Amino acid sequence: MQRGFKGWLALAGALACSFFSVGEALPHFWADYGISAVHGVAGESAQERFDQLTDRPFHGYMPPVTTPVVQNVSAVSTVTALTRPAVAPPPPPPPPPPVRAAPRAPSSWLSIPSISLSYPVGTYTDCQGQAPLSYDEPSRDTCVPASEVFLVGHNPGVFEGLPNLQVGSEVRYWDPSGAAHVYHIYKITRVPKDQGSWVMWSDHPPLLMQTCVDSSAREYYYFYGS
Repeated sequence: MQRGFKGWLALAGALACSFFSVGEALPHFWADYGISAVHGVAGESAQERFDQLTDRPFHGYMPPVTTPVVQNVSAVSTVTALTRPAVAPPPPPPPPPPVRAAPRAPSSWLSIPSISLSYPVGTYTDCQGQAPLSYDEPSRDTCVPASEVFLVGHNPGVFEGLPNLQVGSEVRYWDPSGAAHVYHIYKITRVPKDQGSWVMWSDHPPLLMQTCVDSSAREYYYFYGS
């Protein structure tokens, strides 16, 4: 019996030594296969489980803990923004069109639409009739009453179209102040040159226009307008 009891005691000691040896080797075994934890109970690590089983702390090999690298997103965004190609700014809008000045009302101007006549009007002040008359424009004779518009011009010349006027033709005249006057022809006469003075002084219509019948200047046309 004494030998048998000692034999059982020796066997128990051998098993205990084997258990500790295996326990110390297990963490190396787990690490070699990339196993960092074996859970017995929820949330329990292999080291804690081993310490509970062996009632002593574990001093074996544990793999290092790798800290994840957090990338600086703002720095990367800044570098990316700096490497982007520059975008050309949009072209400037076109300049606004120039503002045109309002057309000025004509002054001292004659227009007869039916014969396409349009000229500035000069002034004739020689009441003796000795001064030459302009060939470039008709003239207003100032030797008649101011209420009458008496216009004279050459034919051939600026008034060469007047013989084509008819009763009812429209005549537009702008006086020196720019005021517009519209007349309509109501009478046309043809008289010898020596009677021209009588016509000019005997009647004073609102509008009277005089021109030669032809280049011989032996006769005059008179056009009355109101």
